[in-house]
Amino acid sequence: MGFDSDQSVVYQIRLQHRNEEVREILPSGFGGVLVTDRGVSCDAKAFDGMKQQKCIGHLLRNISAVLETKAGPARDFGMRLKALFQEAMQLAKSPPGESRMEPVRDLEDRLV
Repeated sequence: MGFDSDQSVVYQIRLQHRNEEVREILPSGFGGVLVTDRGVSCDAKAFDGMKQQKCIGHLLRNISAVLETKAGPARDFGMRLKALFQEAMQLAKSPPGESRMEPVRDLEDRLV
């Protein structure tokens, strides 16, 4: 497992990847955002009140795998969702500022 912040980086090599190992590293009252690969160790009740961001790359791979087995409306939904995630990733690479706000709002509206 790897953990990083503006101040430090911690790597763990463990036989198990459980929420107990994650809780050993995160300080009590952690107020940041936990970015995860969607592993079950970060889905424990202990993290219910914590802000989390799931890795979009992992989500895109999952969507691609599901699309291989779907047809009709289910496939259409998956294709639209994948396109929105890809658009969001491109938008995140654009320079911050007012010029990015309108495309962000447009994307948010389409996600609802």
